[in-house]
Parts: sequence; C-alpha cells; structure tokens
Amino acid sequence: MKLIIFTTCKPLINDDLWRQEQAIKSWTLLEGIEKKIIIIGNDQGTKEICHKYNLIHEPNIKTLDGVPYLYEMFIIANKYADEDDVMLWTNSDMIYFQDMITTILNFKQQKPDEKNYLLVGGRIDWYNPKILEKLDKNYFANNINLNNKFIDGNIRFTESSKFECCRHPLCGIDYVIHSKTTFLNNLDPNLVIAGTRHDMIMLGVGIDKKYFTCDITQTCPVIHQNHGYSNKNANKLKENNLKCFGNQRWIYESPYKSKYINNKIIFE
Repeated sequence: MKLIIFTTCKPLINDDLWRQEQAIKSWTLLEGIEKKIIIIGNDQGTKEICHKYNLIHEPNIKTLDGVPYLYEMFIIANKYADEDDVMLWTNSDMIYFQDMITTILNFKQQKPDEKNYLLVGGRIDWYNPKILEKLDKNYFANNINLNNKFIDGNIRFTESSKFECCRHPLCGIDYVIHSKTTFLNNLDPNLVIAGTRHDMIMLGVGIDKKYFTCDITQTCPVIHQNHGYSNKNANKLKENNLKCFGNQRWIYESPYKSKYINNKIIFE
C-alpha cells in the first residue's frame, strides 16, 4: 500500500514560493508508508521544486484560463496508484504532521473492506505564516495562539511572535483522502479547482453515494498557511463551477467521525 499525494501549485514566486515549499517539505517528512508525491501543472518553479525534492512532475493538464480541471487531476494521479493505495488530493499550502499517516493507517486497519471512502477534516488557519525553524508538531503547538476568531483567509497579526491561528468553519475542504475509484465517473469534468463549490461537491459524492465518509478533524490537525486571495478571472471561474452538477455538502454532515478513545483512534 502506498500513499499518493497530488496537488497543483501556483507560480512559486515571492511568498507563494516559501509557503508552498514549506507545505511540500512537510509531506516529504511523513513516515511509516511508501509515498509518491505528484505536482501537476507547469507554472513557474514547478519543475525546479520537483527536482529539488525528487517528486513526480506531470506538466500537462487541461485548464480554464490556467486553472486546472479537477477531474483531470484524479485521472493523472490514478496512473501511479494500485487498487489498494490511498490517495490524498490536497491544496499546495497545507502543512501535514505525522497524525495524517497515523489516521490513515488506523483507518486501513479498521476498515480494510471499504472500497470507496472519503476522509476529510477541518483546518487550522494560520494568519501570520512564516518560514518555520522546524516542521515539527510539538514546535508548532508550543508557539500557537489558537484563540482567534475566524475572519477570513487574509494575512494579519504580522507583529505577533506567536503563530496566530483559528479553527476554520467545517465547510470548505482543502484535502480529501480517498480510494483510487472514489471519484471515477462521479465528478463533472468541467469543475475547476478555484471559484467555488468544487471541494464541497467532492464531499457530496461520498455522502450522497453512501461511501464511508468520515470527519477526521479530531485526529488529524492540519495547518493552512493563509495568503491573500486575488484572481482576475474569479467571476469567470465561479460562473463556470456554478453550472457544474454535484451536490454541495459540509464536513460536519459526514456520518462518521474519528476520535481518540483510550489513546486509540476509533472511526464511528
């Protein structure tokens, strides 16, 4: 069994360079399972970062004004997966700790017969991201201030020496753990990975088709490095996705949850 992590990057320039590289480096440090990490697309710096971290580069993908179509990403990633592999679709600015692997391995041990599944979770928004001295969960936890109220995804609290964070509402989704077949023929091929709806439509596939769909927020803390949001084609992307079929669902609607009981992860 392997873990196939796949994403697409914004141009790796200015602050988007270190933010995305910091996230990708955190993935390379995950232990306990064989991994393949695939970067899809050919924006500036993508080839170079794949070479630096020995990642798989898939430069060619169909896009709408430079924004990749979601379903195409799954088709590309599936080329590298066997039937029993675990897939992780992710945004390129997400920092993962070893909890990700622990949760996945416990799921596969407890639910070995689930052919189609989705594991999703809420994120911790980091308002003042910076280059970390070390990509270590304890280091991050010892410097975090998690008492902020959710406002938006922009940069703020830049004067603080703490990692100023808040819990994002359990709606939008920045990663989905799934099987090779979960989304096959289940997504509108015209959905793009920006604009609106695409992530919640993915969750809708699992809930509506009654696949094993689990909220892993409690056992898998993940860090989203906030950044400014601007896209000159935002309205066009939104209009495109609004025309696509698929039911939107929210993380809190997931019928199952993972939790720690007596120091063991349980899915129920």
